[in-house]
Amino acid sequence: MYDLHFEALVPYAPLLLRGLGVTLYVSVFALLVGILSGLLLAFARLSRFPLLTVPAYLFIDFIRGVPLLVLLIFIYYGVSIFTGINIPAIGAAVGGLGIFYGAYMSEIFRAGILAVDKGQTEAAVALGMTRMRVFQRVTLPHAFRTVLPPITNSFISLVKDSSLVSVLAISDLTREGQEIVVATFRAFEAYTAIALVYYAITTILSVFSTMLERRIRRGQ
Repeated sequence: MYDLHFEALVPYAPLLLRGLGVTLYVSVFALLVGILSGLLLAFARLSRFPLLTVPAYLFIDFIRGVPLLVLLIFIYYGVSIFTGINIPAIGAAVGGLGIFYGAYMSEIFRAGILAVDKGQTEAAVALGMTRMRVFQRVTLPHAFRTVLPPITNSFISLVKDSSLVSVLAISDLTREGQEIVVATFRAFEAYTAIALVYYAITTILSVFSTMLERRIRRGQ
């Protein structure tokens, strides 16, 4: 029978904390990249010009059809092979996660923009606002309230998927846990601790998302 010894992990707690910091760093910056790329792709998909809509559609379809792990490896190694440009592991991780989730967020943004009542935009135009001003003052604020909860849920998934960046030798939470396994031979205890940390993070984010969604509903 296997004896559990979680006390063997205590000396390695600083490693887990350091890994947690790296995980949060990668996740937050990947979210920012995802939001930016998602907005740009959504605008391209909503454009009336086929030269923008078709490439954007094909790009989104391709990214959503490729496993995230393969995308991370391709960016980290493939870019160097084909262009000679060496991308740092952190850059590849942030870029890969951001692009991957940006493809999904683009559809969230597009749906949010399309969900804005046309009567509101027509009324703003009737008041003399330009199309750009209508988009800034009317469309985006209303769309933002619509897409905020699903974007928060996407961030929760992004945090969990950030564990895949460990294959790029980044010292995130999962990678540090693997190092602890090598040092202690306590795989079950180490991975249980990692799972609990991820669970704590996602639970906090889930509670925040629920509170945010309720507040938005009250404000509508």
